[in-house]
Amino acid sequence: MYKKAIDETSFNYALTPSDHPLRGDMGATLGLAYRGLKDYEKSKEFLERAIKEEPTHAPSYTAMYLVLRDLGRNNEARDVLLRGNETTKGKSAELNYFLGLAYIDAGDLPSARKYANQAYKLGYPLPGLRNKLARLEATQKNEKD
Repeated sequence: MYKKAIDETSFNYALTPSDHPLRGDMGATLGLAYRGLKDYEKSKEFLERAIKEEPTHAPSYTAMYLVLRDLGRNNEARDVLLRGNETTKGKSAELNYFLGLAYIDAGDLPSARKYANQAYKLGYPLPGLRNKLARLEATQKNEKD
């Protein structure tokens, strides 16, 4: 399915001007499809281009985060999310959600809570981060008691 997504998206991507509103979505789709094939260099190539061409396209930043995290480059992955969050002026629920997850992975629960609160304030629909934080905070509280 990844190869099919690449074949079909590549055709349109090649014909679409770099300033077209759907270009970022196509670049992110190609980046994620190459990630699925574990071709991380090709994935990064499309995602870097997508971010350059459409700097406020939040899904490109989250896709790049996933690629860098897969490669074990967690600090760099978190920095990509921070850059995206800054570029979108903190208004992306998705970027705030993933920043919450990144800070959990870094063991920084106060920062994770900050970004989780912002994600949910912006309407992020899935409760996974909220539930994960609640479990971790309960564990920490029990360890203190």
